[in-house]
Amino acid sequence: MSRLSAIQIWRLIVLLTVSNLCKATMDTEIQLSLGGANIIVHLRQGDVLGCGDDKVVYKGIKSENGQDEEVAVAFQFTERNYLGKKVTEVRDEAEIHQEIYDKVRRDFGEVGKHPIVIAAYGLAARSSQKSLTINNLGENCKDVQSAVINTSQAIVTEIFKGNYESQTLPGDATYEERKKFLSDFIATAIDMTDTLEVLHKAGFSHGDPQLFNWTLPDSKLRVPLLFDFSQAQKLPKPGLPERRSTVWINFLIFLGSCMDWVSSMFDTKEPHPAYFSIEKVLDSISDRDDPDIIHRKVRQGLNDILVELSKA
Repeated sequence: MSRLSAIQIWRLIVLLTVSNLCKATMDTEIQLSLGGANIIVHLRQGDVLGCGDDKVVYKGIKSENGQDEEVAVAFQFTERNYLGKKVTEVRDEAEIHQEIYDKVRRDFGEVGKHPIVIAAYGLAARSSQKSLTINNLGENCKDVQSAVINTSQAIVTEIFKGNYESQTLPGDATYEERKKFLSDFIATAIDMTDTLEVLHKAGFSHGDPQLFNWTLPDSKLRVPLLFDFSQAQKLPKPGLPERRSTVWINFLIFLGSCMDWVSSMFDTKEPHPAYFSIEKVLDSISDRDDPDIIHRKVRQGLNDILVELSKA
């Protein structure tokens, strides 16, 4: 057996070093504590549930009293602004998410029957390594190649499959399949409108109810749930112009996101007729309308679209 030359040894050392660095980048384990529970998260591409302008969400394992449960763990980017504004601190976001979840469950009796937001578990913390650079966040985060996240604290919620916007329509879908796909979406948008109404009646504004901040529905729960409360806030008192305008803005964001979704799903030379139908609903509401009127107009407008689709 021949001896390795100095160059070969050097190349082997470099190869092993790079391999270890890549492994550390691809799979870094983070451990956090949440009350009496231990949270373990592997920062690897396959465990990314989604990300936005201010955070990345990973799948994690919550262990407590000998029981393991999959959870969603959201880490905040440390060098990000949202639409030019300072993002909400994770502690504030965790607190308002918990407040919304508890109030809706207590005062409206919706959680369990028709939960409107994902369950909030609280703010997990760790004592060391306050930040970490992560790379290649996957398809849901394709615009973020490298980012620094704050790993000293993270928001822990129930697990979800992904965001609603990530749904795709097969390119070879038949006319009937495309029609059903769109009808199912409009029906879901009506459910989302009901969810926003409950949230507003509870006295809160989500602030950014775009489709990527709603979960994908599953076999157990047909209606998507709201998540990411970084822009959430308490609504102004009833009767004030600021309350009307805040609810109106929430629906401008929501309906605008629905229009974008239809445009992307049905990519043709001319916008799909449903695009203009949703735009008509958007134009029917104003910041002078009371929240109840806005909810009623949006629900009725979307229902009219659903009726028209059934006749097509």
